[in-house]
Amino acid sequence: MDHYNNTGTDQGMISDAPALWFLNAAIPRILQYGNDRNNIPCSCWSTGCGEFDAFEVLSNGQEKAKSTLHRQNNLEGGDSNYFKRPVGSTLKFAVVWNYPNIIALVLDDSFDFGSTLSDDQVQSLVSYDPNSWVHSLFAIGD
Repeated sequence: MDHYNNTGTDQGMISDAPALWFLNAAIPRILQYGNDRNNIPCSCWSTGCGEFDAFEVLSNGQEKAKSTLHRQNNLEGGDSNYFKRPVGSTLKFAVVWNYPNIIALVLDDSFDFGSTLSDDQVQSLVSYDPNSWVHSLFAIGD
């Protein structure tokens, strides 16, 4: 996740802003942002298909990465917490759907995703520590 200056044809506004998104399958069939051909605003957030940003950096060169859940009627989950994105190294990150929650967390480099996970490893992923800077918890059900 290194910082790179925009060069050549890479002149996007946020080309140095890594993200991991989970998008509804309807998004490729509609316009996620902007207006349709009749100039009607089109957003998957308002139609109900939603989006989960496991983590995203919101501006070019920023080192704060946030997690946010966007849902129908703009019901959002998220808070002002963030983790500092690494620069010059990689990051190990997990997202676990554990109804009624989604847990997003930064993992220690020593965490091993082998061919199977032990019960202790699964419990470490789904346990939530509200005082930890590496966890985000999103309620998706009752």
